[in-house]
Amino acid sequence: MGRLLMRYPRILAAFDRARAVAVREFPRVADVALGIDASAGTKGRAYGYCEVDGSAIVLAPRLEKEPGHRIDGVIRHEAGHAIDGKYDISTIERRLGGGLERLKPEARADEIASRLWGTDLRYDLEDVQTTGPGGPRPRYLPR
Repeated sequence: MGRLLMRYPRILAAFDRARAVAVREFPRVADVALGIDASAGTKGRAYGYCEVDGSAIVLAPRLEKEPGHRIDGVIRHEAGHAIDGKYDISTIERRLGGGLERLKPEARADEIASRLWGTDLRYDLEDVQTTGPGGPRPRYLPR
């Protein structure tokens, strides 16, 4: 483990927990790298992104200081993108159920995460993904 990641134990632990769940259905997720970089978000609701091919999830260092439910929510959302990048939609739907193909990428990442973890991915009062109290994805956010 790199020295940089050791400075973010809460993020690393949440990422490891999420990856352990995801690899049960999607073994290629074991190859997803974790990066910590300020370019992933310095303000507002931006805390991370996933490379389009699902090869890496990059998270903002400031996520380390957020509540655990926010860390888990952001990571699960980005894991949804990683799965979407590493697998074709027919494989994902075979494992998690249909209806994903009609969704746009952001909503699809949320739905993949919700189905994989068996609980709705919600959005908190600051419109950031959470596993804690919150509501559905706000309409003004990209779908």
